[in-house]
Order: sequence, then C-alpha cells, then structure tokens
Amino acid sequence: LAVNSADRSTRSMHGRALRQVGVIQADLGNHPEANRASRKSIAIFEDLVAESDAPSDHLGLAESHLSLAENLKLENRLAEARDQSEIALELARQLVDKFPNSTQIKVVECNCYESLGTTLGGMGKLPEAEEALRKVIAIRGQLPSKLQSPKRLAAAYHNLGTVLLQSGKYEDAESLLVRAIEIQEPIVKTNPEFQIPREFLAKHYSQLAKVFKNSDRNERSVDYYNESIEHLEKLVSDYPRIPTFRFNLARSYLNLGTLQSELGIPRQAVSSFDQSIEHLALLDEGFEDTYRFCDSLAQAYTEIARVLAVSFSDYEGSAQCLGKAIELQKSLVREFPSESPHRTNLANLYNNL
Repeated sequence: LAVNSADRSTRSMHGRALRQVGVIQADLGNHPEANRASRKSIAIFEDLVAESDAPSDHLGLAESHLSLAENLKLENRLAEARDQSEIALELARQLVDKFPNSTQIKVVECNCYESLGTTLGGMGKLPEAEEALRKVIAIRGQLPSKLQSPKRLAAAYHNLGTVLLQSGKYEDAESLLVRAIEIQEPIVKTNPEFQIPREFLAKHYSQLAKVFKNSDRNERSVDYYNESIEHLEKLVSDYPRIPTFRFNLARSYLNLGTLQSELGIPRQAVSSFDQSIEHLALLDEGFEDTYRFCDSLAQAYTEIARVLAVSFSDYEGSAQCLGKAIELQKSLVREFPSESPHRTNLANLYNNL
C-alpha cells in the first residue's frame, strides 16, 4: 500500500512498521536485516519531513534514528551508534523546545539520552555517560504517573549503576542496582510470562556481582552470579530460539568461572567455563553477532587453558585450548582489523602457547 500510495498516514505507518521489523530482527541477532529495515524507515520519514513540518513525522524520524543506534550498539559499532543517538536526541530536543508540554516527546527525548548514555559508557567516556544517564532518571521522575514505567525506571537505575561501576564508584553503583532489583522482582513474580523484565533482572544480578567482585566481596559475588544464571537458565529453557538469552547465559558462566579461578576453586571454574563454551557452541549457526560470539568463545578457551596449566599441570589440554583461542582471535583480526586489542590478544596467546 505504501509503495503505491501518496497518502501520508499510510507511508508513516510503513515507516513505523519497518522500524519494528528492525527491532525484532535485532532481537533475533539478524543485524544486517535490522539495519536495513531501520535505514528504510529513516528514508521514509526523511521524505515525509521534507514535505511537511508535521511534528509526528519529526518524532518518527527521531525514533527511527534511535532504533538504528540501538542496532549498531548491539554490533559493537559504538561510534556509529553514538552518532545516530546524537541525531535522534537533537531532533527530540527541537521538538521539546516547540512543544514543552508534550509528554510523548519527553519520553522519546528520555530514550535518546538513555541510548546515548549507554553507548558512551561502552566507549569508556564515563563522565559524559553519567551525565546523560542522570538526565534519564531526572526526566522519568518528572513524567505523569500514567506514563511512569517501573521497568524503564529499573533500566535507568541499572544503566547508571553500570557506568558508576566502571568509574569505580562501587557504593553508589550497588545502591542503584539493588534499587533496580527491588523494582524488577515484583514485576517478574506478577508477570512471569514477560520476557524483558526477566532478562533485565538477570542483568541486574550480574552487574551487582561485578560490583561485589570489584570491591573484594567475592563470596557474595558468586551468589549473585548464580542468581543471574538461574534466571537465564529458565529464560533459555522457555525461549530456546532467542539467541541473546543463551549468549548472556554463556557470558555469566564465563564471568563466574573467572571468579572461581581467582578464588582458588579450579574444578568449579573449569565446569563453569565448559558450560560457557557449550552454550556458545549452540549459538554457532544461529547467532549472527560474530564479534561478541568469537570474542567470548576466545575468552572462555583462554581462561580454561590457564586453569588447566596452572592448577592441573595439564599442558597438553591447555595447548589445545590455546590453539582454539588463537584461531578465534585470528578471525577477529581478519574481520575487525581496526580493533587493535585483538592483535595484542593474539600475540599474548602465542606467547602463552
């Protein structure tokens, strides 16, 4: 209908539908398809904006840039994601200036700050990330009660807590993550059929585990990693075709194994690394995020190689794991030549071998 129609509402509907297709494809790990859908949505709204100054079209354009930013962030294309978030935020700010009483526009502005803040955090620009994420919490606190979303507020606490964790502000990070858990747990208990609150609850526990690990409270850290794993195991069992749940489970086992190794319990560490590798292997054909897949699998083989050599003197097994990690790092160097850490990692692996 949209292709053959000059009707603005039909074309706008087409743009929104494409944006949602992008969101779904990204959730499935199909990033090229997600980006194509988001860029088509942007093109439609750019044409609409060029024809008319309708606020709804400007808002649609901002949301489509925001959707593309989120897709790019999942691919670890952070500089591009930041640029798209900034475009979306500028569009949203212009609308807020024109329509300061529009709560719908303020919600989009808030989402833009959230996307920008999390991307900046991933890029290591922590003061800028903290500033953006504090604005998210401030804006959400000003929204009318009917637009207050406990899930989004918990996500805001989580995101700011994560940046404060990276900044070494452990006490503040702990407080925010605990608050996020307090908000999210009743939602999960009341609505166990909803996937997203369950996924975020697992993420809250995983980040809280990192806070406790970094502040030398390792036993509590193990407990929180296990809480995260318990929630993710249930999600993988209930939704085996959603690859991000299995990937997050593999990452939690990897983090737990690393901590167990540091605590001097190598057999448990090896078991956790094996679980991580097993879940990552199940993603091999269905997970299109090559960067995160290869990077995580290489980390798992590197860690298990170290434990086998140091704790069990199993040098043959360690060498085999190092060989697998080397092949994975080689593929990362080939596919992502601008990412210098992989060259350093590859050199270190050869040195260890």
